[in-house]
Amino acid sequence: MSPRFVGRLMVFLILALAGLPAWAADGPAPGPVGAEVPDLMTAGLKMTGALLLILGGMMLVLYLLRRHGLGPGRYLSAQEAIRIIGTRPLGPRKYLALVEIGDRVLTLAVTNDHITCLDKMPAARFHAQVKTGEPPSTPTFRKVLQAIRPETGPGPESSS
Repeated sequence: MSPRFVGRLMVFLILALAGLPAWAADGPAPGPVGAEVPDLMTAGLKMTGALLLILGGMMLVLYLLRRHGLGPGRYLSAQEAIRIIGTRPLGPRKYLALVEIGDRVLTLAVTNDHITCLDKMPAARFHAQVKTGEPPSTPTFRKVLQAIRPETGPGPESSS
């Protein structure tokens, strides 16, 4: 329900209940001699007024929380926390996604069953590469092999 609708409903209830004391002005209904008959109209008005007061207070608290940003995501809203930079379909219901989360850019492989993180890089480095248009530096097979194999001396290629 919108706050405007609730406000109109509260005004309607207040105006509708404002005439109730006039109906009760005829006096209490006759009852047994010596027994005091409770005034149900007054009790009903008190209960309705208390209910409206509590609901109005709750709506005021909710309004103030939303207005002053004390609700969920106050410190890091969903729009600031996660941003999808781009996606690339690989097949039916399978795609790659570049997602920026805070100061990191993740390359994700997404399928029906799971999500796999393929790569992570600092967001600043990613944005710098995008601005300059340079492709990400990927090591060649030779460099990777040299990095993992222990140094055993010169290989056959270096003896030329």
